[in-house]
Amino acid sequence: MIVVQAEPIKKRRVRPDCSALCWCSSSFYPKATRNIERIKQEKRGKEEEEEEEEEEEEEEEEEEEEEGEEEEEEEEEEEEEEEEEEEEEED
Repeated sequence: MIVVQAEPIKKRRVRPDCSALCWCSSSFYPKATRNIERIKQEKRGKEEEEEEEEEEEEEEEEEEEEEGEEEEEEEEEEEEEEEEEEEEEED
């Protein structure tokens, strides 16, 4: 829950549409709303950054797997070439 502090004001009323469920004066309400929106945007920004980091990690893992597969293919080709050379030498 978000806590918003304001200077004491004589006249207070409940704003049912306030997402923080706080007591707001008519002069303070717009500021509280801006703060709430700013906090929501910061949360969204953090979530987006985390998603981007996860995607980057997945891409790195895929690249490592591809490199590993390429190395295995190269080793197999070298072994086949060695076997062919041995067969030619035997003939």
